[in-house]
Amino acid sequence: MEVIVTGGMLSIEEQKYYESHVLEKYPHLEIRKLHLTVDGDFVNIAVEPKKRILTKMDGSLIGDPLTWNDAKRAEYLDTIPNSLDL
Repeated sequence: MEVIVTGGMLSIEEQKYYESHVLEKYPHLEIRKLHLTVDGDFVNIAVEPKKRILTKMDGSLIGDPLTWNDAKRAEYLDTIPNSLDL
């Protein structure tokens, strides 16, 4: 996770605190960037999640191809795309 601080300075310990706070609050979310904006005594937090790739096979959404085993990847590569999906 990339931590981006704007509007002021935060120590490494403070950045780690906010990072752990966000991971604790959203354990299911894969985070790409964490934006911390210092506004006086306050810190605004914005989260940029990782984009998931959902793939469609046989009319069903079957998830992210990066998590598939070799057999599922081969099956996907052997399919013929529907002209409506292009």
